[in-house]
Amino acid sequence: MTVAGAKAWSLRGRLSRNMVLVVSLGWFVTILVTALLINHEFNEMLDEELRALGDETALLLDSSEGARLARSISVSGDGDERVLRITPLGFAPPPAPWGVVGADGYADSSGWRVLRMTAENATIEIGHNKAWRREEVVEASLGLLVLVLPLVAVILLAVRRTVGLSLAPARDLAKRVAERGPEDFTPVSAKGLPAELLPLVTSLNAYTDRVSHLREAERAFVANAAHELRTPIAALRARLEVEDPKTAAAVQPVLDRLARRIERLLQLARSEAGGVLGKGPSDLLRILRLIRDEMPAAQAARLVIDDHDQETLDLPVDPDALAILLRNIIDNACENSTGLVRVSVWPEGKVVVENPVAPGAAFQEARFASGVGSTGAGLGLAIMAAVSQAIGAGLRKEMVAGDGGRRARVEVDFMPLLARKTASGGGATG
Repeated sequence: MTVAGAKAWSLRGRLSRNMVLVVSLGWFVTILVTALLINHEFNEMLDEELRALGDETALLLDSSEGARLARSISVSGDGDERVLRITPLGFAPPPAPWGVVGADGYADSSGWRVLRMTAENATIEIGHNKAWRREEVVEASLGLLVLVLPLVAVILLAVRRTVGLSLAPARDLAKRVAERGPEDFTPVSAKGLPAELLPLVTSLNAYTDRVSHLREAERAFVANAAHELRTPIAALRARLEVEDPKTAAAVQPVLDRLARRIERLLQLARSEAGGVLGKGPSDLLRILRLIRDEMPAAQAARLVIDDHDQETLDLPVDPDALAILLRNIIDNACENSTGLVRVSVWPEGKVVVENPVAPGAAFQEARFASGVGSTGAGLGLAIMAAVSQAIGAGLRKEMVAGDGGRRARVEVDFMPLLARKTASGGGATG
């Protein structure tokens, strides 16, 4: 889930990327320093090679008794990497790829590293092509780099895996919070969480505790207000009937609507507080028939119940909860219907309530919001949602088009409850 207008980023990806960049930078700096050290040590080693070759050549010259000739010899075989030049006294120096070296010792000349030595009646010059030396250093450094690159890839995988495992408690915490119900205000457990997440859990628990207290205060207020209003309304009705029957008859519809609204508020408070939850069982068809019998005659005449030739349909639900749910669905349909209200009860555990509606009608999801022409309190849909969620039934609302115009369709699915009942080997007992 992302915040609107903000681009989501991954903490795992950012940590992995930064760690790999730091490690890679460290490796490449190490390779660079190593290459410089290799170059220094390599040159020292090759200079020693020049010294050793010069010493051997001088010894050979000193011990030989034959004729001495000026000569240049390719030590490496191809003439362009390592060259030995011997110049006896009185002879002109033979051709060599470097220039004149005026004194004994090491010198750099024309791209060559040259060692000049004076032996018995001869001058010895031994040269290494500096380009060849650089090639050797580069090859050694590249070899090291080739060995490091797979290691960097392994480090990348290891870092991602390590970061992923390190963030597992955070993902588990997010999953546990996401799976909580809207009325679940129990503290989030901090067991197994790292120290970095403990302040977040503490703040979250403090927040849910404040919300829980506010919700309890809201429910208590609604329940108390509804209870307190029922008594004066009943007293007002009785007094009017005794003292002024004509006025009582006139205000009777207003008092009835007010009583229904108070009853709806009580139902909503009970359902949200979990007060309607019970074990059951309850006979859905019997409750439907009782609801029809309690309805005003004008409404009952518009109600059609199709039981599909069933006598009973037992559900593992508290009867009061089921009655509240069905009564609100039927009342909501009757208050907004332009014709007959049809209730279909299917054997597999579905109840479908359909009624024709006026053009442009829509379900009013907000509390206390009523459709045009409705006499309801605007709490029916909120009560349906709260009770269906509390008992574990599915609730679906939609406007469908048909030959006779638009129809409101509310479907309550009790199939999960019946499946659990079958799996447990029977219904619950009250």
